[in-house]
Amino acid sequence: MRIVHLTPGTGNFYCGSCLRDNTLVKALRARGHDVLMVPLYLPVVTDEPAASADTPIFLGGLNVYLEQKLP
Repeated sequence: MRIVHLTPGTGNFYCGSCLRDNTLVKALRARGHDVLMVPLYLPVVTDEPAASADTPIFLGGLNVYLEQKLP
């Protein structure tokens, strides 16, 4: 099965949700699924290697903010 797991990312701080998402993606891969973890706004920061290491950020947080604030 091919799965895309979208996660918001954390920037430069640790976040329980990102740790959970990273662990979930690794567990699904260990069970044989083809899983791609895509950070939406910021890079994922965890204690272990991120499951999204080669995946670019989908929506840059700064770009999204500027698009909403500037016409």
